Amino acid sequence: SISSIGQPLLPSPQKDELVTALSRRYPGITLQNLEKELIPYVLVKGKPKELKRFVDFDKKLHKQFREQTIKKVPYWKLKNHPSIQVLYMEGNGHYGPIWGYLIMDETDKTIVDVCFFHRAETRTYGADITLDWFQGQFAGMKLSADGQLLQLEMPDRESYTFGGVRLDAISGATQTNRGLMDMYN
Repeated sequence: SISSIGQPLLPSPQKDELVTALSRRYPGITLQNLEKELIPYVLVKGKPKELKRFVDFDKKLHKQFREQTIKKVPYWKLKNHPSIQVLYMEGNGHYGPIWGYLIMDETDKTIVDVCFFHRAETRTYGADITLDWFQGQFAGMKLSADGQLLQLEMPDRESYTFGGVRLDAISGATQTNRGLMDMYN
């Protein structure tokens, strides 16, 4: 289907993107064994519910996610690393949708890795969110302090702050940077 601005809607999260996100830290995960390595869940009214089969978003669930009316938030746990959760996120960049996966350790509430994707960002308007130097700066960041979830903030056009730590933003890509911040928060 087509969005109101004439672009195709973002496809549901693809298994190959999930493998890309996970394989940097967990190299044994491949497209062939993905369904055996992950346990799919949805968060319903704040409570996790395990799904019986590995699913991508169906169209209705994906539409609710994009419209932020979703009641079921999808995520996955790694079978061999039960404290690791993989959360899916979506937002808006300068020229179209941006999305990604936040891989976190539930035990110590830290970010293990992030992996971002985009549909139509250009090199000068945010495509660098896919580069290792940008994504790597999130690894090891604490997700909460004193029981409160930390917010990603953007005090100026050149940086983010996360729990008081400065992270580099993408130079010249204010809308994509803000979209990424909104996607996380």
